[in-house]
Amino acid sequence: MCKSSPKNIVPPEHRCTKNWEGSSSAMESSIIAEGFLTSMQTYGVKYHQVIADGDSNVYKTILDANPYDTLTVEKKECKNHLLRNFCNKLKDLTLNAKLKHISLRREIGINILRVRSCIVKAIEFRSQEDVAFSERVKNTS
Repeated sequence: MCKSSPKNIVPPEHRCTKNWEGSSSAMESSIIAEGFLTSMQTYGVKYHQVIADGDSNVYKTILDANPYDTLTVEKKECKNHLLRNFCNKLKDLTLNAKLKHISLRREIGINILRVRSCIVKAIEFRSQEDVAFSERVKNTS
């Protein structure tokens, strides 16, 4: 409810932020995109990257808003969310009764945290290597 409403006064012309007409995730996307759109006039900066949690709606909303004419905002995935989503997918595999290999599903379930730890260590190792980023991400197989 708009803060002017209970005072029985007619508010000046404004875009009321108290009356959101959508889902909470749409509100989040809209607020973040608005931050990108107003970053130059408010702070005098352009945000080159957004760190995301795997939710493509926020990034898509930013791209659709096109906040900067000569710059496309890049999306960086948050490592913690990426690992959480990966582990959740592995856990879903272990619970899927349609997959008949129960011993394999059980083995995956037992080792989810171990696999996660190995991925974290591999990320740490690769980030410490003294080579160009393009070399680090090349397929070595």
